[in-house]
Amino acid sequence: MSSGFTNTVFGPITLKEAILDNSVVIISADVSYAAPGLNSPSIAAITVSINANATRYAAAIKTNSYRVEMITDKNIEKHIISLIENG
Repeated sequence: MSSGFTNTVFGPITLKEAILDNSVVIISADVSYAAPGLNSPSIAAITVSINANATRYAAAIKTNSYRVEMITDKNIEKHIISLIENG
């Protein structure tokens, strides 16, 4: 299953020509928490670029333990593997 969409690239120079002439992946990550007092896990999300112009992205969302601020190396690995296999 594939998700996402492609944005439009404007101008005579594409992002690839400007900064992505090498193999580069843009990765973004964030952690969200439940409201104070709720016993719910943190949610970790990662997005990665999946095309040469960095206009298509795939995303993975997983729980990140209770009120954990940082995405653990293990969870980053799980996210990236999930995106490679399913993205």
